[in-house]
Amino acid sequence: MEIRSAKQSDFSNILNIYKKTRLYDIGDEAELNDRISRDPDKTVVAVCDDKVVGVACGNKFGKNGSIYKFAVLPDYQHRGIGKGIMEELSQRLFDSGCTVIRLVVKKTNKNAIDFYRNMGWQISDDYLLVLLQR
Repeated sequence: MEIRSAKQSDFSNILNIYKKTRLYDIGDEAELNDRISRDPDKTVVAVCDDKVVGVACGNKFGKNGSIYKFAVLPDYQHRGIGKGIMEELSQRLFDSGCTVIRLVVKKTNKNAIDFYRNMGWQISDDYLLVLLQR
């Protein structure tokens, strides 16, 4: 397994991961494509057998980091790939000056919560996610 920065040539494979995992509304494909070209070190992919099988995106706002759109193809889950992606992207965010990294997970997603806990993340009840939707 290789964990590396995303490249433009990974774009269709990343979209495929999001479609197959159904974890995220893909949203604006142009924005994702732009993100990969603008800040490739904050979007990491996992490659196994010459195939992109996992992805996560990160942002930095001052000393605060965030990780989002993290997904691994179902056939490649439970192999340490997700852990590798999260460790790499977290380290990149810390190296860029972040002192805290946040992410959002549904309260009903027990598998994800257990995954993050096992990696040492703290589950916080201090924050309430507030949304405005159209």
